[in-house]
Amino acid sequence: EAARWYRKAAEAGNVRAQYSLALMYHLGQGVTQDYDDAIRWYERAARQGDANAMNNMAFMYGMGEGVVQSDVEAYAWFALAASKGNADAAENRDMAGSEMTPENRRQAKARYSQLEEQLGLK
Repeated sequence: EAARWYRKAAEAGNVRAQYSLALMYHLGQGVTQDYDDAIRWYERAARQGDANAMNNMAFMYGMGEGVVQSDVEAYAWFALAASKGNADAAENRDMAGSEMTPENRRQAKARYSQLEEQLGLK
C-alpha cells in the first residue's frame, strides 16, 4: 500500500518519495526487491540533488547490485553525495579512494565531473 502512494508522489516529482520508493525496491521492503527499479528511482532523486540517493547509488555500484560492479563509479557517486553535504558519503568516498590505484582515482574524479554535468548539479 505504501509503495502505491510513494509511486504516485514519485511520478509527480516528489524527491522524498522517489528516494523512499528506491529504498523499498533496493531492500525489498513492501515490494519485490528490484535493483533496476531501485537504480531508476535513486537516479531520479539524485537528479534533484538528493544526497542520500547518490550515496545509495554508490553502494549499489560498489557491491554490483543491479549494475556492473565499479569502484570508479562508486567513488564518483560517493563524491557527488559528499558534495551535497552527506558526511557519511565523504567518509565512504575516502575509504573507497584509499583502496584504489592512482589511475582509478583519476578516472573516478573525471567520472564525478561528468556525472555532475549530466545530472545538472554543476
